[in-house]
Amino acid sequence: MAGYLCPAGADKPDYTICPQGYYCELTTDYTVERTVQKPCPAGTVGLMTGAASEHQGCGQCEAGYYCPEGSDDHTDFPCPNGYYCPSGTEYEFQYPCPAGTFFYRDIVASPEAGAISAADCDPCTLGNYCVAGTSVETPCPAGYYCPAMTERADQFPCPPGTYRSTTGANALSQCNGSGGAPCPAGAYCPEGSSNYSLCP
Repeated sequence: MAGYLCPAGADKPDYTICPQGYYCELTTDYTVERTVQKPCPAGTVGLMTGAASEHQGCGQCEAGYYCPEGSDDHTDFPCPNGYYCPSGTEYEFQYPCPAGTFFYRDIVASPEAGAISAADCDPCTLGNYCVAGTSVETPCPAGYYCPAMTERADQFPCPPGTYRSTTGANALSQCNGSGGAPCPAGAYCPEGSSNYSLCP
């Protein structure tokens, strides 16, 4: 009977109702009718018990959540930090926030839906960089500078003849030596230097 479990080899109906997150289709196997339990596909969530078809028992996963195969409650799977989940998302790391952005919320204090689109990802701030899929900003390393929305640590090196000995620079002007003051006499500074090196 559709909507109920009837495993192969059973000589009479089980009459156990099909669980939520699954549907139990009636099928014919060598002229013998039986029901087959199938999970709701990833990206969908179970809507009811006793479903006899995917169309009846499975609906699209809500935005802000992801739904693995066989999900019976989308609220069990809020979108993780660093990612966004449009409706129909199948797995937690499917849509990373783009490089140069980040997304963070306190999941314990705010267990509700996460980001639903790339527009929800926050721009990386001055002096930091953000790789794709990150939930935190990382300070720009020494020898580099990071304007807003910098995507990686080595994106903007201090030019040759300059250096930057501390982290968190956000502009070329913060590379020591720029603006007409080169490396000290008797020293050299390759691109991306965090300090000067004395000439041999």
